[in-house]
Amino acid sequence: MSQAAFALAFELHPDELTGAARTRALAAAAAIGAVEVVLPPQKNASAGMGEGLVAARAAATRVTITAVGMALDGGCPNDAAIVAESASRAAAMAAHGADVLELAGFGFPDGDPDAPPAARFLGALCRCAGCLRRLAARGLDGAKLLAKAAGLAGAATRAAATGTALARPEEIGPWLVQQLGARESAALLATRKEALAAMVQAIRKRLPTGAVLRARAHPSPFVGGMRLGGGLLALSDWLDGFTLDAPAPAPGADAPDPATLAAAVKSARS
Repeated sequence: MSQAAFALAFELHPDELTGAARTRALAAAAAIGAVEVVLPPQKNASAGMGEGLVAARAAATRVTITAVGMALDGGCPNDAAIVAESASRAAAMAAHGADVLELAGFGFPDGDPDAPPAARFLGALCRCAGCLRRLAARGLDGAKLLAKAAGLAGAATRAAATGTALARPEEIGPWLVQQLGARESAALLATRKEALAAMVQAIRKRLPTGAVLRARAHPSPFVGGMRLGGGLLALSDWLDGFTLDAPAPAPGADAPDPATLAAAVKSARS
């Protein structure tokens, strides 16, 4: 592969956003010939962002800002206040001169990070008024369905402890259909996709024409909490691309095998 085929990116640590630490980090980026400098997620889009962008642009020809789309901890994309705040933060970053905005850490309230995947997903299902309204629009008793789903989190944990794998989408999906019903399981996923699509659309509308908007995502639609998962085609009208979390490699391997990666991409598109 020719040298011209490589494009180096340099991601700054949150501690390297200001002062001498930033100067050293940007000098390192310039030394390796980085063409992209990635500023990490930030809670406040305006604090030091303009200064950081000017400094970063001196070291790179392209700057990617990783924007935290979820403005309030423990929030939900069905909350109009959170959607408005997220859109305002993204617009502020674009106004500061970012070439690319990449949404990260946005989604639904998170579950237990130490729980098995199925249990974490079920334990993180949101019960806010907005989520209940979306389920009601599909003719379902949202409070009853979500209470039943939350009760299954313990069953998922016990299943994992006894060796029943409930980690991959092709394992979790059929199990949820069996436990909740096909219509109910489909509604849980569909209403989450609808809420995220509405949030991303609101962010896109606040950005200038031509702004590049990406999102970090997970292959599985059953990912828990503050990550976008699965069903990415539903967002393709408003996003220019995705950075997909790579599946874990097999024990002893340095990277996932091609078949595992292909399955992850297929799941993300579904």
